[in-house]
Amino acid sequence: MNPVTKAKDFRVNLAQHPTKRYTRRPLEVITHLAVHHSLTTSGSAKAFANYHVKNNGWPGIGYHYVIEKNGTIIWCNDLDLKTYHVGKGNRYSIGVCMVGDFRSQKLETAQYEALQYVLKRLMAEFSIVNTHVLGHSEYPGYAWKECPCIDMDTVRLSLEKNEVKKAKAYRGIDYNCAKHYIFNPNVILVKPGETVMKVVSGINHLEPGDVRIQDKTLPLEKNVVEPVAIKLVNENEQIPNQVRQLVSRMRLQEYTVFTDDSKPYNLNLVGMRKDRGTVNQFDDKLFVFWKYHSIWSLREYQITTDPGLPYLQDPLNPAGTAVLKEGQYRGAYRIGKHRNKYSALVQAKPVTVYRDNDLDGMIDLSGMREQTGFFGINIHRATASGTSVHVNKWSAGCQVFSKSDQFEDFIKLCKSSASYWGNSFTYTLLSETI
Repeated sequence: MNPVTKAKDFRVNLAQHPTKRYTRRPLEVITHLAVHHSLTTSGSAKAFANYHVKNNGWPGIGYHYVIEKNGTIIWCNDLDLKTYHVGKGNRYSIGVCMVGDFRSQKLETAQYEALQYVLKRLMAEFSIVNTHVLGHSEYPGYAWKECPCIDMDTVRLSLEKNEVKKAKAYRGIDYNCAKHYIFNPNVILVKPGETVMKVVSGINHLEPGDVRIQDKTLPLEKNVVEPVAIKLVNENEQIPNQVRQLVSRMRLQEYTVFTDDSKPYNLNLVGMRKDRGTVNQFDDKLFVFWKYHSIWSLREYQITTDPGLPYLQDPLNPAGTAVLKEGQYRGAYRIGKHRNKYSALVQAKPVTVYRDNDLDGMIDLSGMREQTGFFGINIHRATASGTSVHVNKWSAGCQVFSKSDQFEDFIKLCKSSASYWGNSFTYTLLSETI
């Protein structure tokens, strides 16, 4: 039995232990799905099977399905086999593994779509709710595990919100008596024999022209044969005032604003330098905002965009201490190791800095010499725990977080972004006033 009909059957093609075999379980005990990444930059079901058998001594490959980077789905094990992939959760879960190391690699669109397909088919077959779709690290005892390194909250949300396919797969609906908004008030069910426009015009709370239909390929005046769920999206997008102000500032400078919301975490990273800031204080801001499904999210962090007092008085570079120039640096950062110690955003392309060499312990950007190149202008934290009050030697020109918990939140967002959009980040530095 294989509800994932698009999967290629490799069960007899994969390595197996000469004597050991996985035990079987009743299908009724399957209540969860476990999502993994292979933690390898490349690979295949055959390679994983060889490793699991020869190196681990397992009966066979630990996963039930493997999804390759191009979206190809490989069926590896009977679903009633209790394989090894998530410890004590093995008895009641099905293991789905995506090829890749999403700590640094991009999750390809085809692969993500294949994952959605596999999860939805299994959820429908075993009546599994989306809250029982967990990443490896979400299972008991695996919080330390960096797997699958994609945002599982977003995965679960998409499984809940893809009502078009849910309507077709939903079992047990009596479509003759089903309500038009069976899934939620923003999603309307068009039953067989009805047209989209007839249903939309019959909903009391909708005004003409107040909504647009998300699926532009859907015939509006033609009777549907199968039940179809349509999502209604507000025509006038609501943007929080603070995001609107940042976007306005960026567009005034003709900087790029990332608005593609086809995938989550398309991050805009914007530093805001205080015009009359106090030397050696964390008195600047870093804003992170993004849009997904027409909804904007915003984070605000306390940072410094200026070097600390010790380096202003005694520069490391004979040309003077670096002060990052305001501007937009496209793709200039990636996730790496700050001083080979911990994950941070590290400089990956040239940036422009001022050189403060007057040794007066003050920052006056007018008349300073400019340089463009690689200077190790990273985005990192100060103290490893708690809050740093003074910049001191935490920054010789980097963009540095005052609070460790804010930095951890920030780098988690960046890792989530990298899994969807790749390990490349644009940083925009603005002044408080134009």
